[in-house]
Amino acid sequence: ARQLAIVPIAAFNATGDLNQLKTALQVGLEQGLTINEIKEVLSHQYAYVGFPRSLNGLGVFQGLLAERQQAGIVDPVGRVATVSPRDTDYYQLGTETLIYLTRGPAHRPMFEFAPAMDYALKAHLFGYLFSRDSLSYIDRELTTIVTLAAVGNVNNQLISHFRVAGNLGLTREHLNQVIATLNVQVDPTVARNAARQLATLDQ
Repeated sequence: ARQLAIVPIAAFNATGDLNQLKTALQVGLEQGLTINEIKEVLSHQYAYVGFPRSLNGLGVFQGLLAERQQAGIVDPVGRVATVSPRDTDYYQLGTETLIYLTRGPAHRPMFEFAPAMDYALKAHLFGYLFSRDSLSYIDRELTTIVTLAAVGNVNNQLISHFRVAGNLGLTREHLNQVIATLNVQVDPTVARNAARQLATLDQ
């Protein structure tokens, strides 16, 4: 229930539906997500939907927490991310993380074509964000899958992250539960497309 609570949070933040997001955030807290885990979910999304969406989502979350505090509700803060040494080579760390997650090569034609994208992906996303251990790799991949599914028209990337989720140990049953949650709580059209993309892994 805790992990599936990530689904509507990531989906509504990805599409900018802040009213639905507020409700999803409240449910997430009630299902056991900590404050820091939710902050990491919303922050992780900047790599996929940009800073404006992440900042807006964090603003809604900050306001919700203030309301809950005024009502006397004490939410668990959760684990604080370990601070990496100041001389951490995030590009190298991200390269190693990319290889681990994808079980594939770190050098690809697109990275050679666009070196700036190569650096951003490896240093910022797979290096810095994935090094923040207040959210697990699996939770980050769930966030990514739902974000991509909700945004739409990025099926190649969605399929790629379905594969990463499998590499991390998520079964088809797990992923079908995510899709079922999308269907019931977010948008049946989004869920149907996600199901089609997941099915391509069997072809």
